[in-house]
Amino acid sequence: MPCFNVEEYIDASLNSILDQTYRNLDILLIDDGSSDRTYEILKSYEKKDSRVRVFLNKENLGLIRTLNFGIENSKGEYIARMDADDISELNRIEVLYDEIRNE
Repeated sequence: MPCFNVEEYIDASLNSILDQTYRNLDILLIDDGSSDRTYEILKSYEKKDSRVRVFLNKENLGLIRTLNFGIENSKGEYIARMDADDISELNRIEVLYDEIRNE
């Protein structure tokens, strides 16, 4: 999840992923050089949940470079992308995973 100056949205967004019915997740949060409290908030989630890994771009690299960094550092077999101001349905990942596995 690329994050840039999203302190007012990030709690709701992250909680919608942390509360997913499918639990086997590697959640990458990449702060893209935010000037607000985004990075501090991300680090607090990393301390609370072992599925969360936080990275920091010292300067704003933009969406594409940040997403590519996330792909390079992912550990999972599949990748589900989400923006830091999105809210996911609680079964979003489970539905996607089931669809992929049943092809």
